[in-house]
Amino acid sequence: MHARHAAQAGPERPAEPATSPPIGLGRWLLQAVLFVAIPVVVLALAGILSLVLVRIVADYRIGLDIFTPTALRPRLPIYEEARRGVAADVLRQVLIAGFAVGLALWQ
Repeated sequence: MHARHAAQAGPERPAEPATSPPIGLGRWLLQAVLFVAIPVVVLALAGILSLVLVRIVADYRIGLDIFTPTALRPRLPIYEEARRGVAADVLRQVLIAGFAVGLALWQ
């Protein structure tokens, strides 16, 4: 509300609410698609990065070559599989939070 409108407003003439121009259908559709696409991309990227990082770091930690074909890899004990699963879940949540904070600061 501008100052001149506020000065003219009174009991007999209420102030006009500030309205924004309506957005077009194309812009609305783009916003709707981005509203869905951005979280999907963040979730997919965090999931892929967490799995790759956990596999590389865990293999390096126990002394396996990361480029060994799957058929030649030794069978891992169940506790190692559980550790990798928990580490991937934790890392995925940390990456999602980091991406969300990064996107919020970027906006």
